[in-house]
Amino acid sequence: MATHIHYSNRGALLGLLLILPVALQAATVDATAPVVQHDPVASEVGAGTPLTISATVTDNVGVAKVTLFYRARGESDYQRLAMKRIGNTDMFIATLDTDDVREPAFEYYIEAGDAAGNILLVGYALSPLIVSVTESRFAATEEPAPPPPEAKSGAKRATWLWVLMGVGVAALAVGAGGGGGSSDSGGVSVNGPLPQ
Repeated sequence: MATHIHYSNRGALLGLLLILPVALQAATVDATAPVVQHDPVASEVGAGTPLTISATVTDNVGVAKVTLFYRARGESDYQRLAMKRIGNTDMFIATLDTDDVREPAFEYYIEAGDAAGNILLVGYALSPLIVSVTESRFAATEEPAPPPPEAKSGAKRATWLWVLMGVGVAALAVGAGGGGGSSDSGGVSVNGPLPQ
């Protein structure tokens, strides 16, 4: 007995053949969360310095978004900052402003998600990664110490006295040997206080 397919049934069959690949693809569920590689920030940074946080994020289908959550220690709410992909790489970065890096510490965690809604966290809101923040080398600039007051003792005057006397002795020596007519080669003696 021959089976005949009516035209209306052929249209339904054709429609089924067209949507079958789409249905099979939809049936394949992405249950794999992204993979995040992150080296925690140095355990201590200076206050008021801009800080870049990076992570390498991959996914079997594709990364939808990577977000940095951060707060100063003692604050209750986290700030949210989208991490930006660097070119066509798997590297994502976010840079905190200088105002966000405050003493005594800041806390952060990273959330990576794919298009299917799978999420992976590095750190958690209740157990964040912690970075100590110390006073910046440039935050407190010390003024140079004033020079010590000059001594107003007789030592300064005695030094000038010795200089003047040395000039005077040199002038006498030149004058004595300059051909004035006296052949006396007597010495010159100078009396005064010794420099201290």
